[in-house]
Amino acid sequence: MTEEIYSSATQTKLPLQGVVIFVSQQLVSSRIVLHQQCTALGGKFVWIFDVPFTHYICQGKLSKRGKEYRKAEEYKASCVHPAWLKTCYKFGQRVAEKLYATTYDPNRSLVFISNGDDNDSDEENHNPSLAAMKTTSSMK
Repeated sequence: MTEEIYSSATQTKLPLQGVVIFVSQQLVSSRIVLHQQCTALGGKFVWIFDVPFTHYICQGKLSKRGKEYRKAEEYKASCVHPAWLKTCYKFGQRVAEKLYATTYDPNRSLVFISNGDDNDSDEENHNPSLAAMKTTSSMK
């Protein structure tokens, strides 16, 4: 169904039009899925880092000595976590790159839910339990 939405001839501008993505060697096992998500949103995907790209998808701390990182710097590419592309695909729009640094950890993103009215000074209503936090983080 999502492919139909993105490939619709009536849609004039796709969210990742003008974006060129290169995926780090460390994420080689995810490349096919990332390629599909990128192209479905109108982006281009390059398989070698000698071709200029606008976004470098990698995970973890960047090694400034690595060839891929040096190329990303040379091209002034945004360095983002794979979750950036996944989120763009999920919502069908380009999301802010700055929210998805390469050190982003989706397991540490928690949504806090208050179970009471704001006038209640009861501590349990303002500090969600660990169980509530685990439940909300697993909903992603």
